[in-house]
Amino acid sequence: MIKSFTVERLTPSAIEETAAVISEAFHGREPLAMQDESDSGEFKEYLIYSGLKSAEQGLGFIARHTTSGKIAGALIACDLADTLNSREYFEESKTDSVISLLYQLNKKVFNEETIERGKYCNIKFIAASDRFKGQGIVSDIMNTALQNASEKGFAFAHTEATGNISQHIFQKKFGFSERSTIAYSEFTFQGGKPFSAIQEHKAIKLLMKPL
Repeated sequence: MIKSFTVERLTPSAIEETAAVISEAFHGREPLAMQDESDSGEFKEYLIYSGLKSAEQGLGFIARHTTSGKIAGALIACDLADTLNSREYFEESKTDSVISLLYQLNKKVFNEETIERGKYCNIKFIAASDRFKGQGIVSDIMNTALQNASEKGFAFAHTEATGNISQHIFQKKFGFSERSTIAYSEFTFQGGKPFSAIQEHKAIKLLMKPL
């Protein structure tokens, strides 16, 4: 079957459109994004920041529709060491509930150790536009990104999967294994339970796969 898209490396010139595609997809299915629509602008800014870093590290990819030239899907990935070894990340975990959730999820696996650079490829975001569903875009982007990370010497692919759909895809389709989990109903932050309203999705999971 002739594919209607090509997979190419994420470049700075494609960041804005990439952020728009991922933001739209995540606000339609991922619980942490769906819960707070008011932060959509902030989320997009974070996507742009992460996308630029991903492009710089040569770990991000997009699928471009061959006829329209539009971005049909995208994957943003970075070296996990850049996040977990960051003092700024630690400080943000004290004031931001989402960062705190991710921080605690990772510390269940990595404790207080310093993460080795070039060992864990953190897949931060992967999504396909609803307009191009059912064309194998996610599979092609993911397989390309995993192969690329392996060629760059990474030993593991790593992701924090927030919803049922992403967890199913990572585990059943791409062979990731669960390393830690935190139930939304049990997570506490500053004396409250900020994600207790999430009912359809039970927990966030840290998933990993050897490369």
